[in-house]
Amino acid sequence: MKTCKAIVTLWLATVLTGCSLVPPAQETELYQLQESRLEPAADSIDLTLKIMSMGSSEALNSRRILITEDGTALHALTGARWISPVRILLRDRLEESFKADGRIARVTTDTASLHSDLELHTVLRNFSGDYSADPAAAYIRLDATLTDPASRRIQASRQFRVRVASASRSADDMVRAFSAATDQLALELADWIGTVATSRTGLSG
Repeated sequence: MKTCKAIVTLWLATVLTGCSLVPPAQETELYQLQESRLEPAADSIDLTLKIMSMGSSEALNSRRILITEDGTALHALTGARWISPVRILLRDRLEESFKADGRIARVTTDTASLHSDLELHTVLRNFSGDYSADPAAAYIRLDATLTDPASRRIQASRQFRVRVASASRSADDMVRAFSAATDQLALELADWIGTVATSRTGLSG
């Protein structure tokens, strides 16, 4: 009887004081990459490039901001998310940066059924904040392949690795580092695509 009375008393105290045994949900901040800071290149190549949908692991097909403390295990940054899934975020960023750079005359994605001279196929291998480094850094690893859509032949393949230091381990600074890293990746890709394109008859301008 005393045990039952104690339980009822505890229940009444919880209801009357408005206490909850369930912890409050943590607020989540949504992040987008900063606007591309690439400046227009001096020359332009008469080329239409189509950026194809990016391949990735299941972990990189989410909005989680991934970090690693030991260089191996990946964890989601608490209370922070990208505004869109990572591989879409990066594909759209490459389109934005290529257009800002201007070296490739015309850039589109496979969301539009348009003719292109070259297609850029990519597989995202890593897109994480490396907290095992000192200083912490945004790290991107991407496999890229250029194909001729007419012949379906591979023109060139290459892997890109970009690492940009973050001012701190905060989510805000890490997102700034990712913004700079994606610009650097886009610049290296544009250099490479330009070299491949100018080696093809009729694509230099």
